[in-house]
Amino acid sequence: MTTKPAASTADSNANLQRPVEVVHVNWLGRDEVEIRANWQGGKLVGLKPVQSVLCESATKALAIWMQSCLQAGQVLEGPLGQDHASMLVREVSLRLRNEFRPPYTEEEICHCRVISTAQVDRAVIAGCQSAREVAGETTASTSCGTCRPDLEAWIRFRYETR
Repeated sequence: MTTKPAASTADSNANLQRPVEVVHVNWLGRDEVEIRANWQGGKLVGLKPVQSVLCESATKALAIWMQSCLQAGQVLEGPLGQDHASMLVREVSLRLRNEFRPPYTEEEICHCRVISTAQVDRAVIAGCQSAREVAGETTASTSCGTCRPDLEAWIRFRYETR
C-alpha cells in the first residue's frame, strides 16, 4: 500500500488544530470504523480506532496507513488502490482532513427507480466501476437516464486517487 502526504499539508493541518478529532465512516452493511486523532502543537501524535467492524483487508490497510501517519506526524492521503479497503482508508483520510466532499448529497440519486445514493455507493464499494455495472446491480439510470451523470460522478469520486 502506498501513501503520500496530502497535497496541501499546511492547509490540511491548519484545519485540524483541534486537540481531538473523531471521524465515523459507516458503509451500511459492510464496514464501519470510528477513528480518534490526537493533535499536539499541530502535529498528529495519536490515531486509533475507537470502534470498528472491518473485514481483514480493511483492518490491515487501516493499520498500515495509521502507522504511516503517526510516523509522518500528519494525516496522509489514503492508499492509491481501487479495492474497497483502499476506498475506506481514503474516506477516513479525507474526513480527518476535512476534505470529504461527495459529488451528490441528496438521499435519492435515481428518482425514477427510487434508488438511494447509499445503494449506489454500496454497489461501487462492492466493485461496480461503470454506470452500466451500477445499473445492473441497482437498476439506477435504467428508466429515463437523467441520473447517469450523477452515477458517473459518484464512481469517479470513489475510485479517484487524487
